[in-house]
Amino acid sequence: MFFDGELEFMDGDHTFTAVAVDFTHAPKGIRHGFKNRRIYAARLLFIYTPAGLEQLMLDHSTPTRAGETPPPVDDDMIARAEQVIQRSKTIMLP
Repeated sequence: MFFDGELEFMDGDHTFTAVAVDFTHAPKGIRHGFKNRRIYAARLLFIYTPAGLEQLMLDHSTPTRAGETPPPVDDDMIARAEQVIQRSKTIMLP
């Protein structure tokens, strides 16, 4: 994943801050996640290998719109996230 902005990233038991132009690798089977703890937008680029998971994400996500704040999480968004979790055979941890 490549970053623009600043994100708090959790990789296994290790938490660190990733900033613009950083790269991190999250191997399959390792607990990982990220949060934007700043008031400014951040971007990241996911690269999936082997390919396939990215289409599942696209099928169940809502495209962003330039200059607009993302909508709040609603029941429909939660249902789509649950479909991705189930179909990708991942485990969502707190």
